[in-house]
Amino acid sequence: MTKKTVFKILLIILLVAAVVFGVIFAKRFITQKNNKNAEDAKVYSEDTLGPVTNDPGTTKSYEDEKAGFSLQYPSGVSLNETDKSNAFQLKIQVDDVQSVEGDMGYGKETTMKNMSSLNKGEFGENVDWPVEESKKVIKIGDVNAQEFMVLGGPDVCDVLFERKAYFFRNNYRVVITLEAPKDFFVDTLTQYFKTDKGDCGGGEIWGASEQKNFYQDLENGNAPEGIKSWFGMFDQIINSIKFR
Repeated sequence: MTKKTVFKILLIILLVAAVVFGVIFAKRFITQKNNKNAEDAKVYSEDTLGPVTNDPGTTKSYEDEKAGFSLQYPSGVSLNETDKSNAFQLKIQVDDVQSVEGDMGYGKETTMKNMSSLNKGEFGENVDWPVEESKKVIKIGDVNAQEFMVLGGPDVCDVLFERKAYFFRNNYRVVITLEAPKDFFVDTLTQYFKTDKGDCGGGEIWGASEQKNFYQDLENGNAPEGIKSWFGMFDQIINSIKFR
């Protein structure tokens, strides 16, 4: 047997070993990822976080004296980033309408227009980067509010999972946001995403029209339990609002 033949045999053996190792590694990686997603789904479920109830053991309270309202939220949810280890983040921003600043509709001009529009039961102008199909006017007690979902932003690389309520009380603007964990949601909702090999550095971005499709599927109850619990949890928090 010549040296050339031996070299070819060794090369074939190394290539076969590499393929076998690659297959084993890929299977192990997929199994670990699936197990992690299953564990995360339990962590992010309503059973673990707890629904919004009157039980102080499972529900916390928030009250704002300036805007004159209170609400309840599950104890497993972090308020205003007090605990970033929690899966869901509830943010409540209350600002005097005379001193508001910001872009994407958060500035004073749009704020004043929207206060007038909501008083008439109209949605008004866009705030933030809402999914068009999610925009609606809801009634919270005697107050009209914008409700919408934010799944991205002006940059194609932006991927967010936020439900928002926006309303006015006592000349204060109130924005309530419930954020969901991006990484878990993206890993769970792969059918709506594609890998970007350009400016987003190989990250996952929304496919064309997929924000709309995701929202409509979620509205119709066609989503994994962990995703639906976030969607329903926001409704429970908003429904718990009481004005004084």
